[in-house]
Amino acid sequence: MWVIDGSSAIDSLHSSTASPGRYGYALVLSGERLGCSYVEREVGLPEDWVGRDPRSVRTGVPEWELALTDSMPAGTPPVPRRSDILTGSPAQKARRRAELICDLVAEIAGSQVTPAETRVVNIGVAGEILLALAGRGYQVAACDNNPNLAGFDFAGIRIEPVENRLALLDRSHFAILTAMTMHSCEFDTILDHAAASGCKVIVYGQTGHSLTEILEFGAHALVSETFPPYIFPGPSTVHTYFR
Repeated sequence: MWVIDGSSAIDSLHSSTASPGRYGYALVLSGERLGCSYVEREVGLPEDWVGRDPRSVRTGVPEWELALTDSMPAGTPPVPRRSDILTGSPAQKARRRAELICDLVAEIAGSQVTPAETRVVNIGVAGEILLALAGRGYQVAACDNNPNLAGFDFAGIRIEPVENRLALLDRSHFAILTAMTMHSCEFDTILDHAAASGCKVIVYGQTGHSLTEILEFGAHALVSETFPPYIFPGPSTVHTYFR
């Protein structure tokens, strides 16, 4: 197990003069499978898990629960629709990753629908993804559970409080759901509500990157960034899975 803690201004919604955002990762290695969970708070480092089957471990910390689940050996994993290697600086990789997500929206939407006719909501906002979507001409909305971002205007997009998420799904054709929202018990609610409203969900993230099972629970596609993610030096790998 590891906890990696750091800070970065990449993907931040604030100006370059603002303090970098602080975050980290909780990691669990089981066999050859590395479970990963995004963390924004102190989660501690367990001392009695080494050598144990992750299925036998119980903890009340959502971030560790998610990393443990992500590390559990699966059956025959699905084959990615595509795999991309991101190279360059972390900022360059973040932009390339955002473009991949935009390409995916365009592919699923089809050639009969223009970006100007397509409404996309980003739940759990990432700055480069918002910029890429807006740059392609999509109608973009966003919400986040960080109360400091509510009402913030970024690239002409007003960030709404997460309490508005279901209403935003009702008005959107696509939802880009950042995987760190898996920490919330509302994740299932979002998938169910999106299905009922006809909104196609694309889940993106490093958190739970091995959990392709979410495609069985309503996600239309999964954009999985394996560890180490884009924020680290060197190449990063992104796999795209379809339901």
